[in-house]
Amino acid sequence: LEFQNGKWFFNNKDIAKKFANLSLFFTQNFWGAKWNTTMNIHLANALKRALKLKIITHKDLFSTDKVVLDKLLSSSDDAIKLNLQQCEKPFDKMKNIEYRSEKFYPKFRGIDPLVKLKNGKLVRLTELDAMFKNYYNEIKQWCKNGYMLDILVE
Repeated sequence: LEFQNGKWFFNNKDIAKKFANLSLFFTQNFWGAKWNTTMNIHLANALKRALKLKIITHKDLFSTDKVVLDKLLSSSDDAIKLNLQQCEKPFDKMKNIEYRSEKFYPKFRGIDPLVKLKNGKLVRLTELDAMFKNYYNEIKQWCKNGYMLDILVE
């Protein structure tokens, strides 16, 4: 990986592809994954509720995860407990609990790096590798299409 004239680029197509494939894999299987989105929503709901009920403070949010999590876990508030339980098992619906279906659109974080050819020209990886281009466009479309999730009703 090099930086020249204000641009980052790879000198090796295979290394560029490994790097770029990671961005696509993590977009679909971590950052934009259904389980991660579900957990983020429910944790955010628990945090908002805890702030509202003064179980945690804004100062706590700038302390450590342990401080905040200990306060959330020791809360007797049913809504906080339900949201934390949903974080533990993001796809298991709890009995006698109301959910709403909502569509989410993960952020596309794919990278199409520049690769320096032997003649010195900089070209995008998608222009050099048809298989990568297909994978790149597939993940990009997956993000555009979004997906449905069942979220606890607050």
